[in-house]
Amino acid sequence: MHMRLSTTLALALLVTASLAIFGCKTDETVSAPDCMQSFANDLNSGNRDLGDYTHSDATNHYLALTALFWNSNFEGDGSFTFAMDGNTATATEAGNNFVFTLEKDGTTYAIRTIIRNGITIFE
Repeated sequence: MHMRLSTTLALALLVTASLAIFGCKTDETVSAPDCMQSFANDLNSGNRDLGDYTHSDATNHYLALTALFWNSNFEGDGSFTFAMDGNTATATEAGNNFVFTLEKDGTTYAIRTIIRNGITIFE
């Protein structure tokens, strides 16, 4: 039993570490809620290298690969919270309201669209 618990814990730590390094796009399957949780953790810690959380087929994916995109649209002040409903997340941060939709990008989920205060900022 102890060995199984240690193996499970080690696997969980490995997945968490790979999400921190690669965003949602890893070789492992990452659910929409897990992707959003990792995104929220990174954003709240002030990380501005968040492009790996976005869907590679999004029209303006190249914008998400820049810190300017994230600095222009998010505070990164630690106040980002979200709730999931299927593959859609509603979120708030510093008085702004967001809606994120996530879609499969290969074997894992990634952010496909972001709406900020009713205006689409990423698609």
